[in-house]
Amino acid sequence: MNHWDFFLFMVMVTYIFMCPYTKVEESFNLQATHDILIYGVKDISKYDHFEFPGVVPRTFIGSLILAGMVYPFKNVLYFLSNGVSQEKYDIIFGNIYKYIHKYVPNFPKTIDPEIFQNKFILQYATRIALALLVVYSFSRLRKSVEKTWSKEAGNFMILLTAVQFYIPFWGSRTLPNTFALVFVNFALSYWILKTTRKKTNNRENRIYEKTRSYLVIFILTFTAVVFRIEIVLVAMPIFFLEIKNKKITWVRLIVVGLISTLISVAITVGIDSYFWGKLLWPEGSVFQFNVINNGSVAYGTSPWYSYLTVHIPKMCTIAIPFALYAFYEKPRIRRLLTPVIYYVLVYSFLPHKETRFIFYVVPLINIAGAVGLFYIHSSSVFSVTKKLVYYITILLIAANLIVSGLMAYISSFNYPGGYALKAMNKLESPDKEIKLHIGVFSAQTGASRFGQIHDKWIYDKDESLQTRQQFIDKGYQYALVLQPSFHDSKQWEIDTSIDALLGVTLTKDYKKLIENIKACVTEIDIKKCIPFKIHKNKKVYIIKRKPETPINSEE
Repeated sequence: MNHWDFFLFMVMVTYIFMCPYTKVEESFNLQATHDILIYGVKDISKYDHFEFPGVVPRTFIGSLILAGMVYPFKNVLYFLSNGVSQEKYDIIFGNIYKYIHKYVPNFPKTIDPEIFQNKFILQYATRIALALLVVYSFSRLRKSVEKTWSKEAGNFMILLTAVQFYIPFWGSRTLPNTFALVFVNFALSYWILKTTRKKTNNRENRIYEKTRSYLVIFILTFTAVVFRIEIVLVAMPIFFLEIKNKKITWVRLIVVGLISTLISVAITVGIDSYFWGKLLWPEGSVFQFNVINNGSVAYGTSPWYSYLTVHIPKMCTIAIPFALYAFYEKPRIRRLLTPVIYYVLVYSFLPHKETRFIFYVVPLINIAGAVGLFYIHSSSVFSVTKKLVYYITILLIAANLIVSGLMAYISSFNYPGGYALKAMNKLESPDKEIKLHIGVFSAQTGASRFGQIHDKWIYDKDESLQTRQQFIDKGYQYALVLQPSFHDSKQWEIDTSIDALLGVTLTKDYKKLIENIKACVTEIDIKKCIPFKIHKNKKVYIIKRKPETPINSEE
């Protein structure tokens, strides 16, 4: 990894800390990673998916990878909380405090080892681990771009990716699409790579080309079979281009493809059948639900042109004009973008559309944009023109990064369930025996198992409760609810309310905007530079059982 890869990683980590919570789309893999880390792989009876399986089953392979990466860190946390005494922390932090308190007045004189017992630290670690995988896959892609075009083009590709919003923001979120993106990037890194060996031995070069083609076939097949079946639409044009360019024959493609499919099915069926407790190919079930049964239509539909006119422009932003220039000027870029064109056109026929469904085309568009940007910079004849292009590019990149940061800031208000659970954990002592009900909306907007940090508390997500009396009979002292009016005010009272994003309006008073910008500069108050107003409303309520209300201790 070079410094540009590190820049991409730091942007992703910044977004993780800005928006640490997750939504329902990420829930399965996040909860599965938690369960593997906390309960291990032998005692699966406590796993979340047995109680909340979701609409379609998902694979555990991505969660196993993340848990394997985070497990050593979990052991470090255990050592820091149990293996180091309070006296040692007092000595260590006391000595550090002597030297730096003048420069960092708020630096603590000591810390409580119990802070390392907070499970939510592992949620940060899980997302950072996934971000590392994504960045590493882009780093591999960058190296291939460097060998195929130039070092500058590779760095431009990473820079364009880093300043965009969607990949840095969603690249640490445990979607099946994110895991698929990692493997697709690996495959693309082999596919776009020219033969860099000297052509002194033709047989050696042929072996190298075939091996590279086999890796592309296996990785894309594995990704389609295990994570996202739509990767087939990315793979098909790549395979045809490999045949057209005589990198592989039809026979070898079919043989390698079948072997790769059998191996991939065996891996996912073997692993996932164990965790689900029945014979299962998860992605096969997803394909049946989404494509054969067209079940995804229930989640909304969009016009066929939405990917072209809405999703790709907002994902790739400033990379698009540079990519179009490269597409027009460079035949190799037209070959590179063939899978993008094919994938988007075919996938547009499915009525249900989401941005995450086309993650995999972003790296190719960014590569094309990076190559276009490189050729524009390197081919400017007049120095004045070159400087003008250079400064315009810098302004576009800076503006894109600022807009992406603002989008991340706005998005941070979309997770009221996570903030509600965090607030709830502070309301009562962890040593008390508290029974809390987490409503569906809260569970879908950030209240994950990683946030259930108190061992003596019972965190219940029972979705079958329909009446007030059922809440009474279950013996809850607290509940995270969407509509407090549903509960009898004689029995319950509102303790805390959590705001969520309602909408955003641009500032139309330009004089006031200019005054705010001046105040932003003079007072160093970044919030005053924001040219819009964020509207929020109360969304999640923490309600508390009144003391005079008897609590039924029976489960």
